[in-house]
Amino acid sequence: MSRQASSNRTANLRWQNLHENVKLTVGEYHELWNPMPPRSTRIPEDVRATTSYVCSIIADAAARGKTIRSVGGAWSLSEVATSKDIMLGTRNLNLWFPLAMGFLDAPTNHDVKRIHYMQCGSSVGEVYSRLEKRNLTLPTSGASNGQTIAGAVSTGTHGSAFTYGAIQECVVGIHLITGSNPATDSILLERASDPVASQSLARRLGARIVRDDDQFNAALVSFGSMGFVMGYIINAEPIYHLESWRRVVPYDGLVKALMTTLDVDLVPMIVPSLPVHADKIWHVEVVLNPHDPANAYLTIMERWDTNRRLSAPEPVDTSAPGDDLLSVIGGLTAALPSSAGTATSTLLNLTFGDRGPVVATPYGTFTAPTVRGSALSAEIGVPYDRSVDAVELLMSCPEIKKYAGIIACRFVKASSALLAFTQFPVTCTIELPGVKNANTQHFYDAAYARLFASDIPVTAHWGQIYPIGDKILSAYGPNLHRWLAAREALLSAEMRSVFGHQSTPRGVTPGD
Repeated sequence: MSRQASSNRTANLRWQNLHENVKLTVGEYHELWNPMPPRSTRIPEDVRATTSYVCSIIADAAARGKTIRSVGGAWSLSEVATSKDIMLGTRNLNLWFPLAMGFLDAPTNHDVKRIHYMQCGSSVGEVYSRLEKRNLTLPTSGASNGQTIAGAVSTGTHGSAFTYGAIQECVVGIHLITGSNPATDSILLERASDPVASQSLARRLGARIVRDDDQFNAALVSFGSMGFVMGYIINAEPIYHLESWRRVVPYDGLVKALMTTLDVDLVPMIVPSLPVHADKIWHVEVVLNPHDPANAYLTIMERWDTNRRLSAPEPVDTSAPGDDLLSVIGGLTAALPSSAGTATSTLLNLTFGDRGPVVATPYGTFTAPTVRGSALSAEIGVPYDRSVDAVELLMSCPEIKKYAGIIACRFVKASSALLAFTQFPVTCTIELPGVKNANTQHFYDAAYARLFASDIPVTAHWGQIYPIGDKILSAYGPNLHRWLAAREALLSAEMRSVFGHQSTPRGVTPGD
């Protein structure tokens, strides 16, 4: 008897995301399940069964003119993962397997020991844990690991590895459902320039191999608009250690020069009391309190082989260098003083001061935080050499005086994904986590208006709050045209409607 996937279906579900800023009633919510109980000897076949089940939901949605969105850990602060018609919960779709030699394409240059299939609902923490048991790890991740791997990749979640890139750069294959027919619409999408999967793997998954660089780079960061992501083939790295520390330093010419040049030889000059190894620096972050502009919280992580002694865990009531800033700022929500400046300064002084050095694996560095209270966050991308200009522009907004939140700058190498917001050779990502209230949203609106009126190119994180429209797309240039062409090639007109969303670019304006 064949094994069948299933779902728990709830009609008219009142749904909200993890940070409580997106709430809606969903006509149908399907919590998806692979065939049960799990069987380690049948993982590709069980993924195939789940694919057929999802295709049946897509067919029903198309017949009724409904839209579909998938949601995993519900970490996104934008509405990008939502639909008022049908939402598919993927958190239980967490199968995985290492690719045996017969599952790799013969000409591939990849090391088979590093190639793994991870189903869409696997959390980033689960992926880390599985890989570490095999002495492997992800090259980078966001500041926490509670997101699902599909949610993190498809919205362009990044770390702060200014010589590497965002989390999607480890993906070498996408198992994508582009329609309602499992015989034709389950595909293994790869770059033609980097073939990975064999026909043997495709047959086991019930998929067909499609190799096209533009289509792959478009589907990497497509926030649910290219179809249903069933899983990824990822290329892991040998495990390494991160030595992390944070110090409160003057926000002066040296820090500003570090931000606009990424000359890591400046770091020992900024913190002469620490034994900094400039050639090992992997992660740079500058956090600013807009109500105390004289100081900055500088976090540096050095990457080492596994020859460092791991540190004991830090106390739970402090903020470690790898912590999620959105979780930190959520602590303001429960008891907010009348003054935004006092609230922000008090919180940072209590929980976000000097820390480390701390040595941990990536999994031990970027942990899943406890979400404390509802919060908002926007994240802006600008060229790193304009980072200080952008920060000064934000600081000049009158609305910032009532903003109970912080400004966090990280630096990330350009992504190959066509609509990744890390578009520039090195992008300064400026995160603005703040308390959930009208003042925070007013500040975001003012910040974007000022940036759009300036000469600074601007992008925005798809998983956070951003303005919908042509202005936020202008920095993508020809990549937007290529993304739209790839979507048209991958999806029929009917499926473009099923997977359509207000976040999906619908066209380009004259002159773009």
